[in-house]
Amino acid sequence: MARLFAAEESSSVSSQRPDPTEEVVKYRRIPQIKPSEDPLAFWRERRFELPHLASLARKYLSVQGSRIASERIFSSAGNFVNAKRSCIDPVHVDQFIFLHKFLK
Repeated sequence: MARLFAAEESSSVSSQRPDPTEEVVKYRRIPQIKPSEDPLAFWRERRFELPHLASLARKYLSVQGSRIASERIFSSAGNFVNAKRSCIDPVHVDQFIFLHKFLK
């Protein structure tokens, strides 16, 4: 009995949201938009047709660019590389910056 309900449940869920693999196949068939067009508008129009991909697009395309994070990294690099530490290997500087950023 549980198998019967599970099969009905999975078929109704799959009919509501297409398989991600099928979405990729559908997406690859859609003609590319022009560079001047808004990619967020493209995904807004197709949010019901390609729900998984539209969700990913909203998540990653809507990130606002900012230079604050990069300025912080350069600032912390200035703390490590100074006149006393000018002979540190660049690889080690990268490691110091990585550790400083992620151990806070």
